Amino acid sequence: MNQADIEKLLLCRQVIQVYKTFNKLRALAIITSTDKPATTACIEVYRTEEALKLNSLLKDQGFINNDGEGSVATFSVWNDVCNFETYKECRPIQGTCDLCGLEELKDQPCFVKYGNAIFDCAAKPRSTDSYMDSIYKEVMRVEKEGAKMAVDGKILPVSYCLEGHGYHVIPEQCRDFPFDVFWRV
Repeated sequence: MNQADIEKLLLCRQVIQVYKTFNKLRALAIITSTDKPATTACIEVYRTEEALKLNSLLKDQGFINNDGEGSVATFSVWNDVCNFETYKECRPIQGTCDLCGLEELKDQPCFVKYGNAIFDCAAKPRSTDSYMDSIYKEVMRVEKEGAKMAVDGKILPVSYCLEGHGYHVIPEQCRDFPFDVFWRV
């Protein structure tokens, strides 16, 4: 991902985060107010201004076209793609699945530990991009949840594959994320 795209991503995130925070505070103000009609009217004027600013920024950044098509959801999809692609760049994975040297899928430690949740991943042909994306998504999920291990002085996500089998993050090729890859709209 180039620097211009990172700056575009962070700018949009910043404005969306302000809007999200405003909406939380708005709800709190309305709930706790003693004069609900006046409070609501005042807040809604400000909310409209903030929504227009957000839409203007998204339009300037190409997420809403001149016909008004597009939205925060359009940005959200792009944000998720950026997160995933950057995660893959910063956490390279290598390996192959050999069923942990066992005959049956049901005997694999990952299947025993995760049950049918791993079956979709394990049942796919092992050379396809969609299969590797499944591996990356699982490793990314594990890292987001905070399950990490120290390898050669680096903190890495825990692999559910046994050492010597399956897929593992390559410690010497890992690098810091240029932005929060776990941020969601």
